[in-house]
Amino acid sequence: RGRRQQQQDEGESATASTSTGTTSASVAAVPPPKSYRRTSLRIRPLHIGKSPTSSRSHIDIATYDIDDADWWEAKTLLQEAEEESGDGTTNNASENPFGTRAWPPSLVVAQLLVGLPLSEVAGRTIVELGCGTGLVSITAASLGAHAVATDISPLVLQLTRRGWENTRTRLQKAGTEVEAGTLSTSIFDVTSSDPLPIDRQMEEQQQQQQQQPIVIATSVLYEADLAGSMANRVAEAAALGAWVIVGDCDSGQREGGRQRFEMELARRLNMREGGGDEERQIRWDPAVAKCPELGWKEKHVRLLHLNSPDGFQHGP
Repeated sequence: RGRRQQQQDEGESATASTSTGTTSASVAAVPPPKSYRRTSLRIRPLHIGKSPTSSRSHIDIATYDIDDADWWEAKTLLQEAEEESGDGTTNNASENPFGTRAWPPSLVVAQLLVGLPLSEVAGRTIVELGCGTGLVSITAASLGAHAVATDISPLVLQLTRRGWENTRTRLQKAGTEVEAGTLSTSIFDVTSSDPLPIDRQMEEQQQQQQQQPIVIATSVLYEADLAGSMANRVAEAAALGAWVIVGDCDSGQREGGRQRFEMELARRLNMREGGGDEERQIRWDPAVAKCPELGWKEKHVRLLHLNSPDGFQHGP
């Protein structure tokens, strides 16, 4: 894939994850991956609408994914078998291997952050729901934010930590003018009844009169039930006053995920605002992801913003 760099993992194995509905036999059937791949990415700014913009030309980060063909084959076969069996293990998010890959909406949101003035990012708490390889969270931390990368999968959180450690080391050696922020990882299931991990941070920031946190979710609408849960989380974050950014692939309505998300989010927002039963329009802004390192010539995506700050005018 383009100029991707490969690096063998030494002395570290991924942790096999379990969750409700996954049998011990299915987990044991797929050993942890044996090798990983590091990709060096140059994140260039994306300017949308007439929002204030930064003067930086780019930032450089590193991400990791799985470079083990046997692992990929085994995980794919296992997922197909679960989908065919109908035994309740279908779409088990913690075992879904595709979270270990980067997806176009993550790149576009990362570019959006790079395109913002540094004052709009540095010092903010940025929570990512379903972080995958951590492309967005690593970018945010590189810009001085306090990034909280969450996912249901211990494996993808491990990838995120490795990417940030490599990126942070590069930043320290380069001596960039931007002081790096922080990145922490946390297991979080968006389908659970647990509150979003921004409640306490939100209260602290309000007391200190700091900027609103940002909650980001990308490429998480690929299945209807998960999309419905994500709509509830987006509405929850919006109700707390967070700036919410959602990114989705524009390659199709996979299993009705985006439609379910829009219907549920519109319902929740109407309830919050005391509206009636009239249909509320959910507005998506178009964008394009281009990345030679990942082999993307032109990938179309959609972005949704809620509670964007004053002066941020998104859309064409």
